[in-house]
Amino acid sequence: PNAEYSGKITTPREAMAYCRAEFVVLANHGVQEEVHVVSLDSKNRPIGTHRVTVGTLRNSLVHPREVFRPAIADSANSILLVHNHPSGDCCPSDQDLEVTKRLMSSGELIGIPLVDHIVVARGCECSIREFYSL
Repeated sequence: PNAEYSGKITTPREAMAYCRAEFVVLANHGVQEEVHVVSLDSKNRPIGTHRVTVGTLRNSLVHPREVFRPAIADSANSILLVHNHPSGDCCPSDQDLEVTKRLMSSGELIGIPLVDHIVVARGCECSIREFYSL
């Protein structure tokens, strides 16, 4: 068992550990950016994962309606957003930050908060919430 992930996602460390395990193929072999949403229950346990967009080699366009649609269908209490960087660099871009802020605002408005946005790449992952101190 992974000592950093106990079944709940309440910290950036737990979010990154979950994504390291759950999205290892995407991180290591994804050739296009993909955005996935992880629906979480009221105890912050994953109840579903959904691929919401597939982009080009360098970026993916994300709209709140695509992100929150599966969360609403899952009756999620909150969500975790995950996307890959095919370049192998897991440092978040300015665009990643803007998308995160937009989704945080949207989530607050509809009552399904975004707990974190994790970027995965070959051998690394990064919490945007932690990286930018959100």
